[in-house]
Amino acid sequence: MRLRKLRRFPYFAQLGDEVVYFFQGHDTYINAVMDKQLYHPSSKMLVRRDLDPTEVCIVDGVRYTANPYRLCCVRLHQYRNGSRVGGTSFEIYFHDIENVADFIVLKQHFDEAMRHRFEPGASVEAIVDEKFFTGVVQARTLHQVGKFCKNSGFQILTHFNLIT
Repeated sequence: MRLRKLRRFPYFAQLGDEVVYFFQGHDTYINAVMDKQLYHPSSKMLVRRDLDPTEVCIVDGVRYTANPYRLCCVRLHQYRNGSRVGGTSFEIYFHDIENVADFIVLKQHFDEAMRHRFEPGASVEAIVDEKFFTGVVQARTLHQVGKFCKNSGFQILTHFNLIT
C-alpha cells in the first residue's frame, strides 16, 4: 500500500475495527464486478441474503488474495448492544472500484453522518473518486423497500456541479 495522506475512503481494513456493513452496497459492488467482467465471483463471495440491511461488526480477520483478482478478504463478526453475537461471522471479498461506494464503513464515520438530517432543499457536497460535487437534496426515499438501512434513507441529489 502506498497511501501517503490520511483519507476516509476507500476503507482499508484493520483488525479490531468497528464497522458498518451495507447489504445494498455489497450487492452493487458484486453487480459492478460482473458488469465490468473483472472476475467471476464464487458462491462464497456473493451477498448473503440472511443478513440485515446494515450490520454493525468487528473486523476479526484480514487477508489479501491474488486469485481470481487482487482482493481484500475481511472476516466480520456481528456486534450488537456492545457485544459480539455468538459465532456469527462472515467473510467479504472486495477491492476499490471507481464509482462504486464503499459498503464497509468505519462506525465512527457512519455515526457522524447519521447526525446530519438532510431534508429536501438542503445543499450538500459529495466526494466521489477524489472529486468534489455540490448539489441539492431533491427527495429522501428508500432505495429498495425492505433492503436498505431503515434509519437513514437514501438521498437523491440533483444539480451536481463539479468543483475544480
